[in-house]
Amino acid sequence: FTDFGDTVQFAMSYNYTAQASLTLTNASLTGTATNAGNLPAAPVITLTNGSGSATGFTLTNAANGHTLTYTGTIDSTDVIIIDCRKLAVTNNGTNVFDNLAIGSTQVSWFNLEPGDNDLTLSLAGSSGTKTLVIEWYDTYL
Repeated sequence: FTDFGDTVQFAMSYNYTAQASLTLTNASLTGTATNAGNLPAAPVITLTNGSGSATGFTLTNAANGHTLTYTGTIDSTDVIIIDCRKLAVTNNGTNVFDNLAIGSTQVSWFNLEPGDNDLTLSLAGSSGTKTLVIEWYDTYL
């Protein structure tokens, strides 16, 4: 609980059971992530490169127009983690924050709106198999 004086309290509730998993076998994939909460959720996005390589990727959320673009090279066995809550980006544990850009009109990092979020992942220069996992807390007020 966050106490704002004697009369008002706000509670944020997090339920870390919701998870969407998208498996890539080509250069573009779509899927729906459902945030069962009533507030936007800040996800953790993990791209695992099982084989082949890529020269970057873009993730787009049609529900709010948010985009994330990763411009670094993704080599075989790389794991890219984008933590939208902690505002952190790593590749195999190394900070690669400078390789990430958010949409030019966004005022926040990538969020999942309450309800269904239609997501599109586009890989640049991709070969092999990639797996994208998005995890979030269903966020309530």
